[in-house]
Amino acid sequence: REKVRGVGKAYVETARLLCAHEHGNEITDDAVLLVDKQLDTHLHLALLRAALPGAAIIWCARDARDAALSQFFHSFEAEHDPRAYDYTYSLQGLAARHANTADLLAHFL
Repeated sequence: REKVRGVGKAYVETARLLCAHEHGNEITDDAVLLVDKQLDTHLHLALLRAALPGAAIIWCARDARDAALSQFFHSFEAEHDPRAYDYTYSLQGLAARHANTADLLAHFL
């Protein structure tokens, strides 16, 4: 259990450092809200629930069609390994990914 809680602390600390590095904002110790907009956060919901047991997880999503088109026209190569988001290169891949995400969220949330 302690190892999993350590994952939660590391997640929050990593977010704190990334925020400071990318935006010049520092997350203070009394911060009560963390917004994670990564495309694959939903894949880690079970781990996040165990690692941050007191945290409320709120999933906000755009209409799947709007989100899919935005991802389709965005180039992720500059920011990430292009294979990480290879499903964004086809509308069929995006439709399948969004359907799978909806199923996963229905289970966990």
